Amino acid sequence: MKLIAQKNAFAKHCLLVFLLSTIGLNPVWANATSKTLAASNKRYSFNIGFYYPAIVNLVTRADYQVAVNFLVEGLGLKSTQARLFDDITELKQAFDKNELDFIMAPPVLLAKHIDRDKLADGFVGTSANGGIGGTVLLVRKDQHISTLEQLANKKLLLSSNDDLAALYLDTLTLKTFKQHYQNVFSEIKTKDKQTAVVLGLFFKEGEAAMTYKQNYELMAEMNPQLTASLDVLASFPAKSINYGYFHRNFPAPLRRKVTQKISQLNTQPRWQHLLNKLHMSRLIPCPVNELAAFDQLITDHQALQNGIIP
Repeated sequence: MKLIAQKNAFAKHCLLVFLLSTIGLNPVWANATSKTLAASNKRYSFNIGFYYPAIVNLVTRADYQVAVNFLVEGLGLKSTQARLFDDITELKQAFDKNELDFIMAPPVLLAKHIDRDKLADGFVGTSANGGIGGTVLLVRKDQHISTLEQLANKKLLLSSNDDLAALYLDTLTLKTFKQHYQNVFSEIKTKDKQTAVVLGLFFKEGEAAMTYKQNYELMAEMNPQLTASLDVLASFPAKSINYGYFHRNFPAPLRRKVTQKISQLNTQPRWQHLLNKLHMSRLIPCPVNELAAFDQLITDHQALQNGIIP
């Protein structure tokens, strides 16, 4: 079937999108840093930390490191390093110790664990269609599910390491059923890849699924039969799967230089060509206050658990 045939192609796309969202920003940072250093004749270290579980289903650790090494070598930035963290607590500790100048992780984890006073505005990459991303709750149309109440005793498909999806879904079920989602569905199947979640739902392995909005929209563009078979029952918006922020101690002049370069980048034909190839529309600033929506989701979830919100 066409869906199966395109599965590997989509997986490759996910790798490219990830590299742009995390590594693809580095040439801009590097350019700003190198120009500043050239003027001052000093060497500046730039260290990036990434929460690996968020992208473990999109790219292997080895592939990530190869890509980073290639980029750093090509730019001649021997003092630039990218570190992968398997634990958000370890990422937080390194950030708190000023060992990292820039971090990327799912916004809900940043909101939960990272001291807001240590963050400075950063960047995210928008989706190819320019729309808002986030997480979506999908249902099969043939099940005629139009309300959250109708999810009771249905089978759910969910990707591992998707913190936003799990938190948002639990908030929905606590509000609707006064129960955690694990107690609402008759069966929960965890998939290793986001694409497998959507395909599993399409092939009737379950009646509902949580996945990245960007993931679903891209697959639907490639395979219109998906939208003919699936509906979006609920969604929570986010600019991107991962948000990236500078450490506040990273020099403000370099942060301003990066901001200027990002604005120029979106209008340069060479970089526009690269963005288009990677199915991205542009790179946009991401203020720290963008985390407020996730703060509210966390607060609402906690209140529901405590029985404060009826």
